[in-house]
Amino acid sequence: MITFIPTPHGAGVRLWGTQMELHDLYETVEKFWNPQEEASDVNEYDRDNILASFCYDIRHGFMGMRTTAKKHPVDNSPGEFFGVEITWTHIIFYFAVLRYNMRERPCSKKDVKVISMAEDALRDAIRTYSKRYADAMMPFLDGAVYCANPYLMQYMEDINYKHLHALRWASQKTAFGYLADYMFGSVYNTFYYKEILQRLKKTAKSLDCEISQLTYDYDKPPYDFKW
Repeated sequence: MITFIPTPHGAGVRLWGTQMELHDLYETVEKFWNPQEEASDVNEYDRDNILASFCYDIRHGFMGMRTTAKKHPVDNSPGEFFGVEITWTHIIFYFAVLRYNMRERPCSKKDVKVISMAEDALRDAIRTYSKRYADAMMPFLDGAVYCANPYLMQYMEDINYKHLHALRWASQKTAFGYLADYMFGSVYNTFYYKEILQRLKKTAKSLDCEISQLTYDYDKPPYDFKW
């Protein structure tokens, strides 16, 4: 059974499952983005890239390239289990985009079952990690994220950066509470949404590029974080 366990230092979760379970999740997620089709607009391209990143993480998990264990991380039952770490921001955006794309593509009962079980496991992990802030995080798994945002990738990385930066000076749970606030930047037309957009415009202008071309330097802090 797919399981999410909060990581020790508060950066995110570790996705656990058997090789078959992760492979099934990978194949299901892969159905909802298509690298063979040319994206019709920047937003579709961003959504496809976000789900491609999710698939990349899952694939590295079931290939044993991240974390493995001989006992289940929850009940200690023997077996071979595979895991992969994903930041809180990324996993929330992954499922938000996945749900959005599922409305636009053919979806079988099995697809719904696989995704629903994984999403329920993520919700359980959020509640386990922080009862105080869990309710504040749930709307972002329930459609609050504006997935039609033409700069969705930049917004996701902006929020991810701020959460990882908060972990450098705040406690894990406090930083998670800040993440609940930062996530309002993903909600269309909120103050935080507009604030991110203005900052992206200013940065793009200073670099003489398009907003969609902006990226972060992952070799610098706060990307040297501990999971």
